[in-house]
Amino acid sequence: MKFLGNVADVWQETNHIVVITDLPDTQADFRHGDLLELQRPNGTSLQSKGSLILFDPPAERPFAVVFTELSKEDVPPGTQLWLVNAERPKSQKSSLSRRFERISE
Repeated sequence: MKFLGNVADVWQETNHIVVITDLPDTQADFRHGDLLELQRPNGTSLQSKGSLILFDPPAERPFAVVFTELSKEDVPPGTQLWLVNAERPKSQKSSLSRRFERISE
């Protein structure tokens, strides 16, 4: 698992919550629909899929996650966000790929 940051703020929208983290540059490995583990300050944890939001600069907290399956009460400030599937399989080259070479006369 890869640490993505601590929850700094949470607000409820229609049918989803928006979670703002305290770390701005962790989104490189995070993709839409990835499974996250939320480790709450009371010692409990849960897992849910999230979607990434990037705010235009100069946003104070440019890394945010949307959860559609959770409520604001599920994710108190101080909750740690962990990317569960941080290990990505290496892409494999297609067996149909061809090799092109420059031929000089």
